[in-house]
Amino acid sequence: MDNHSYQNYLQNNTIFQVLIEESVWPVGLYIGREMVIKLANQAMLNVWGKDNSIIGKTLKDALAERDGQLFYTLLDNVYTTGIAYETYGERVDLLVDGHMQAFYFNLTYKPLKDDEGEVWGILNTALDVTELVLTRQKLAETEERSDSARIDALLQNITSASPTALWMSDDKGLIIYTNQTWQDWTGQTFEETLGTGWLECILPEDQERAAETFLNALNKRLPYEVDFRLRRKDGGIRWCIATGNPQHINGVFTGYVGACTDVTETIKTDIKLQLKNAELNDQIRQFEFVTDFMPVQLWTAKPTGELDYVNKQTTDFFGLPVNEIIGPKWLDLVHPDDREGCITKWARSLQTGELYQFEFRLKDKNDDYKWHLARALPFMSDGTIAKWFGINTDIDEQKQMQRQKDDFLGIASHELKTPVTSIKAYAQVLGAMLSKEGEEKKAEMVMKMDSQLNRLTNLIGDLLDVTKINSGKILFNKTWFDFNKAIQENIMDLQHTTNKHILVMDFEDTGKIYSDKDRIGQVITNLITNAVKYSPHSNRIIISTKKESNEVIVCVQDFGIGIPDDKKSKVFEQFYRVSGNKQHTFPGLGLGLYISNEIIRREGGKMWVNSIEGKGSTFCFTLPVNNDNIPETNVKN
Repeated sequence: MDNHSYQNYLQNNTIFQVLIEESVWPVGLYIGREMVIKLANQAMLNVWGKDNSIIGKTLKDALAERDGQLFYTLLDNVYTTGIAYETYGERVDLLVDGHMQAFYFNLTYKPLKDDEGEVWGILNTALDVTELVLTRQKLAETEERSDSARIDALLQNITSASPTALWMSDDKGLIIYTNQTWQDWTGQTFEETLGTGWLECILPEDQERAAETFLNALNKRLPYEVDFRLRRKDGGIRWCIATGNPQHINGVFTGYVGACTDVTETIKTDIKLQLKNAELNDQIRQFEFVTDFMPVQLWTAKPTGELDYVNKQTTDFFGLPVNEIIGPKWLDLVHPDDREGCITKWARSLQTGELYQFEFRLKDKNDDYKWHLARALPFMSDGTIAKWFGINTDIDEQKQMQRQKDDFLGIASHELKTPVTSIKAYAQVLGAMLSKEGEEKKAEMVMKMDSQLNRLTNLIGDLLDVTKINSGKILFNKTWFDFNKAIQENIMDLQHTTNKHILVMDFEDTGKIYSDKDRIGQVITNLITNAVKYSPHSNRIIISTKKESNEVIVCVQDFGIGIPDDKKSKVFEQFYRVSGNKQHTFPGLGLGLYISNEIIRREGGKMWVNSIEGKGSTFCFTLPVNNDNIPETNVKN
């Protein structure tokens, strides 16, 4: 495997091979744990005093005359750990002209790894610094005596001021120096710390591990690090980490220089954090355990909107693993026709922090789309959204039932409309015949029957409008018309139907608008007839209009029974009766306001109510003038 990796490496790195061969610095490439020499440029062969015949041999065979046990141990360690090794001024004894001579090199041993991270070889580079080292040695010998005392004093002052305990060892691993900080911590004298005396201050259960770690590093001349508990002179126990780096002078290993750092506070913080994390993880497991039993799809999302958790009910519904649902991927599971509205509503909730609520179809594991109601609320922390918690409730069955009900109402309304129209026609003919024959009382009874048929026709019309709204088939035929004039025509027609109430017009100039005149008339008629119906003890209805910005505003005010505060939010729902327990006094299906609200909403406006129970109500709506963009005349919403 090593040779294969080597061949691949050379095939992909031709320039690398040329650089090795042409380099003026000694470079060698060894592969496998046996350190077979695969490449060695002329500069390296010159260093060894060898020729090309050694290529293909192991280092031990090629350099048999060298006592290199430490050298081979070092290479083996680099191969095993995959960690590069560098040394400066390393002494190497080589056989030159039949004699062993000392040379000094800056050496690097860099591990080479394959695509799986496995080491297959070592690249060895060397820089001959013999001349530089020998020059420094001579200078050092000259200056050593005069500078030694000064350097020792300076070193003593610097290390004594350090908040970290500093130490030095000789090449056998025996301590030869500790600074004042160690002595202050432990209460040992300088002499007591020397040799192996420092171990006495380490707790007995940590002593063997600390000593063994240090000796292992010493034997391999590698950097050293170990943690242990230290008993201080005040009896306190502190956690410490000791580190050390091997030192070389003129290529000869001389020992270690190291430091001992008090990390007690860090350890305490880590322990607290671990306990906190353990507690949090336990809470998360409990949360997941509980949510997996819930019969609805439960999910959480980041403040930016990406899902980061779904419960088991969700994965079971989609038949997908969690990682194919979370993030933005869930949008792919929404029906294409519902996706845009879903995204728009979700984006608005993310921006404003308001309740997210939307109905859409989700594709299940059988590729069938099922209706769901999604609701989500933000969890706030320090005034900002920390997370969203939401649920998807399966409402497909209710939707199917609603569709069946709408279909039934649509069919029933159409079936009823024809016979009712016929009965109305017959009643009008019969009334005319009776009047002509002088049977006024009978004719009056027929006219009352015709009035009731009108009510029935209106009810059928409401049912038809509801089914059209729910199925998305309600049509709007938009034209430009004088808004106040159209409202006035509706009011004048309605004034003829009531003798008790005066319909007061309080109009401001509104100009023309682009909308469905008949549909708006339907809304006005509904609001005024409701005002008349629910104010039996007053005699005045006020209808006002005005224009603000690019909208017209219409309000219909009565002085009747009013609406309780807890019922205001429900008045625009299907089949809701504002009369409460007085429903027999005020008959109706409760569809008029629902239809009116849907018409205004689909025309781009909005409707609302202000009311005080016992003092009357004011229903208002707005409509855009739409004088900038004129849509097509027949619009299907």
